[in-house]
Amino acid sequence: MFSASVLDVPRPLIDPITSLVEALSVAALALPRPRNNSTIVLCMDQQQRGVHLLRTSLISRTTIHHIVRECCHVPSLHSVVLFSIRSAPPICPNDPIVLENITNTLNAAGLHLHDWVVIGAGGLYCPRSLVDPVDPWRHGSVCL
Repeated sequence: MFSASVLDVPRPLIDPITSLVEALSVAALALPRPRNNSTIVLCMDQQQRGVHLLRTSLISRTTIHHIVRECCHVPSLHSVVLFSIRSAPPICPNDPIVLENITNTLNAAGLHLHDWVVIGAGGLYCPRSLVDPVDPWRHGSVCL
């Protein structure tokens, strides 16, 4: 599943991002090195093409409002994919509550949360898998 290479990175404003692997390849362009607690926001238009990429602090209520503020300046923005980078193991018990808060805040701003991926020590997972098994990607993902 994670056999994507640099050649597979979708071009901004041209190629639609149709799988989690493609979204991860774009997010990897903004990954901090060395890894530290942060959030990468991949902004997509109606056709799921990347239109903006930004990095901010770890997910919190303040961070979500900062993301909304930044996204208001991005033309043609329809949805976002969030990538939380954690230095600890990825799963946190209150992620379902955080997911609901993120979704509600973005919806109130007229934005759609396409997916939220948590990358931590030992792997990655999608908090949506704890509350809703529906996969939002056209070409599917195996995000646990």
